[in-house]
Amino acid sequence: IDKRFSDKAVKTTMWIIYAFTFILFGLNIALSYMKSGWFTI
Repeated sequence: IDKRFSDKAVKTTMWIIYAFTFILFGLNIALSYMKSGWFTI
């Protein structure tokens, strides 16, 4: 049970890191488009 909980915690942490990196990457691209004038809100 302890090992199972540990694996779940690790997987959850990895998903959080992945999501954070993905969002940060997306915002970076959005800012690049805005600065280039190709994309406007």
